[in-house]
Amino acid sequence: MRTTSQQAKGWVSPELIAVLLITSLVVFSSGNLTPVLPLYVESFGVDAQAIGFMASLMMLGVAISEVTWGWLVDRVDPKLALLLGSIPLALAIASFHFARTTATFFLSFFLFGLFRPSTFVTGRWYMGVHSPPARRALALAVLAAAVSLNQSLSGFTSGLMTDRWGYQTTIWASAAVAMIAGIGLLFSYQRLDLRRRGDADSAGQGMPTSEPAPGGKVYGYVFLFGLASAAFFTCQGIVFTFLPLFATQVAGADASGVGILFGVRGLVHGITLMPMGALADRKGKRFFLPLGLLTIALSMTGIAVSSGFPMLLLSVMVFAVSGSMILPTGVALLSERVPLKQRGTAIGVFGLMEDVGWMMGTALGGSLWDREGPSSPFYLAALVAAASFILYCLLVLARPARSANGIQGPSLD
Repeated sequence: MRTTSQQAKGWVSPELIAVLLITSLVVFSSGNLTPVLPLYVESFGVDAQAIGFMASLMMLGVAISEVTWGWLVDRVDPKLALLLGSIPLALAIASFHFARTTATFFLSFFLFGLFRPSTFVTGRWYMGVHSPPARRALALAVLAAAVSLNQSLSGFTSGLMTDRWGYQTTIWASAAVAMIAGIGLLFSYQRLDLRRRGDADSAGQGMPTSEPAPGGKVYGYVFLFGLASAAFFTCQGIVFTFLPLFATQVAGADASGVGILFGVRGLVHGITLMPMGALADRKGKRFFLPLGLLTIALSMTGIAVSSGFPMLLLSVMVFAVSGSMILPTGVALLSERVPLKQRGTAIGVFGLMEDVGWMMGTALGGSLWDREGPSSPFYLAALVAAASFILYCLLVLARPARSANGIQGPSLD
């Protein structure tokens, strides 16, 4: 049997570097556009409720594509999923330049969502399959950290670029970065083999010795571990869609201030991801999820009561830490309980739960904003996080260990 250090050395490969690099470029591309996109659409006279529905339609595209890309990874070729998340994404981003009416904005949002997640689905799959089992949460945290740090950098550049050169420059720069990622992948397409070095014999390489989840139990695990992540994405959808409007209308920030909020969020999230992943591996993954949900509720309440930029920034930082506690932990738990041949599909369905949370949050948040005021979407987010905490505790933490036919509480670590 290979030692953990040997597994770690074998894990580092050209394929790993390619996955991280392409994912980072695509995330930077999307992140450079996302913070100012609600402000850009608002400049055409679109109200908050319509912007919320646009974000929901975008996440419908994400939901459709995540299940599709998960199946594509399992059945066809992970490289194809990476390719579809770069060049077509660049074209979808460029479409915002030509959108001028509410209908064309809806179409651009949908296309943006349709091609946006494929690189991240592939990255999650690659880390879940190829990483050393004893360091799986940490490995997934590495991917999430790469994503978050690029979101941080792009958040800073987004606001500064927009204030200095305008929205159109930000749109074209974002599209160019995604196109560069796709062209680079095309040049190295034949040399990359993302399926080799997989843990086809997971038990022989240090995976848990318990039997893999059969049949329908796979989706029971998807629901169980996706619950906390879905709650987080409900809140993240509200943050990404309405925080720019809240910051400018309530806290008095400009586009650069919005960029600072998103940049600091990504930076804090990226810095804390790997320590949190390592801590989850050592101390018990299942206890990190409810703790993260409580942290989300605290951060959303903080945003809702903020009247100035400092309090708003602090609350955003707390929200960033909550994501570091939830995201890699949930996927790591899922990867440990789902058989290899179903893992890509399971991760795609897991992503679908996240997308549904985002869609519901933005749709309801936009309606609440127009009816109850700017703080109401964030109070909704806090309520969702608190309710998910209670439900998770009832499903997992409050249940005694059961036989092999049920979910065994201690085995979830």
